[in-house]
Amino acid sequence: MATITEKLAQYAFEMKFTDIPEKIIKLGKMQLMNLIATIFAGTKMRPGQIALEAFQDAGGNPPASIITTKKKVGLDKAVFINGVFAQALDYEDYGMPMHCGCTTVPVSLGYTEVMELSGKELLLGMIIGNEISCRIGLSLFPSLTTGQTCDPLVHPISAAVIGAKLMNLNLEQMTNAIGIAAYLPQWPILKGFFGPHTKTLTSALPAQNGVIACQLAAKGFTGSHNIFDAPDGFCNFMTNMPSPGRIVEKLDYEHWLTNTLAFKLYPGCAYLDAPLDCVFEILEKNPNMDPDEIKAIKVKLPGLGTVSMDLANRHAATLKGLKEPDSSYAILNFNVPYNIAAALIDKELTPKQFLDDRIFDPKIHELAKKVTVETDIAMTIQIFTSFLPKGMKITDAQSNMFNTLIFDAIKGDFKWEFGARVLVKMKNGEKYKASTTIAKAAPGNHDKQYIIDKFKQEAAYIGFDSAKTNELIKIFENIEEYDSIQELLQHIT
Repeated sequence: MATITEKLAQYAFEMKFTDIPEKIIKLGKMQLMNLIATIFAGTKMRPGQIALEAFQDAGGNPPASIITTKKKVGLDKAVFINGVFAQALDYEDYGMPMHCGCTTVPVSLGYTEVMELSGKELLLGMIIGNEISCRIGLSLFPSLTTGQTCDPLVHPISAAVIGAKLMNLNLEQMTNAIGIAAYLPQWPILKGFFGPHTKTLTSALPAQNGVIACQLAAKGFTGSHNIFDAPDGFCNFMTNMPSPGRIVEKLDYEHWLTNTLAFKLYPGCAYLDAPLDCVFEILEKNPNMDPDEIKAIKVKLPGLGTVSMDLANRHAATLKGLKEPDSSYAILNFNVPYNIAAALIDKELTPKQFLDDRIFDPKIHELAKKVTVETDIAMTIQIFTSFLPKGMKITDAQSNMFNTLIFDAIKGDFKWEFGARVLVKMKNGEKYKASTTIAKAAPGNHDKQYIIDKFKQEAAYIGFDSAKTNELIKIFENIEEYDSIQELLQHIT
């Protein structure tokens, strides 16, 4: 009987571009455009610049491109540097239950380039990577390694599978690549995650290790074929609530976890998206609002957001804390008060709000002190009801129904209800409020124009003119028609 590792390898080995539904292809193209925009922004941040300085002259074969630099290094180092760019601002995408594109896009781009493959194969690699990432992530859910902190455990495996697929390795080699990559997962230490530059390595180093695992498997190196379901295997070792069966639950071409992707329009953790949407709705209706006249700001979030924020070191996000060695702009990607205050003062929340002239602005930090964040129980429940069929109450859902519910939900018209409410009280007694149940560019609100607008913003940020930007958008929208991705690479490197 085939093991989970072997079934997963078989699934990826056999998948063809024609097996992927049109809706998922469209999401893949949105993911590609979104992630390249994210990388553009990440090139302006110090962690990415340091990674580039450290390895840009390292050489290596096969050579692959470092985005925006006109430089090439060995494939694993290109994946690493592009991966640091991708997570420099926590600005990429996330699915159920973890981040995906920060690894699946750089790895797929790298292999598609060095193997001289087509746009279809680029998308195929990305989508396989999304599916592998989310399925293995779900096998660990719920645990402390949920969300972004799950990435270092899972991304070596998804990177290895992408490489094996795009290198056209045989089934035995692909299975070995999974076994090698899953053997030494990297466990994130929260002290290094919430604050210093090390947070930006969360997917970059694991992705590089996945490339190495694939290259070893290609030469005959072996890994365990029973790495997931063994009593002393990956899932049992990584969480006290292992569910290895979820890796292969409804493992077919009808249930796609790529359907759960949400694209971030603002730098920062997922729970910032909806409250920032609310802030900009308030500003749109009240463009002359004076931040100096604000008395108090109340933000209500689902418990998933407030718990995540509580894990972060709040002192490190203060004006004083940001000057200490264990802090950097990266901690602000988890801090609701700073982001709300910066958005209200600057009337935007872009990568520019994480440069030194903004993060050390006393005015932003003074307004941030007026922001209170509370857990909203109804919105917390609403997250989980996103996965329930119409008419089913959350009290009717049993724990043993989880697998069926989540995979049935993603097969349909899935909506990710991760909302927020914001109330701004002015000194003169006026009140402004806004609420949303689904953030922009999240499942249930997948408008491609959001991603196009983000891409235009970040392309302009790094100096692209409108003609070049519009040409790139056309390439993204039709990437599956390209026999080679060289034209794309010429524009973005």
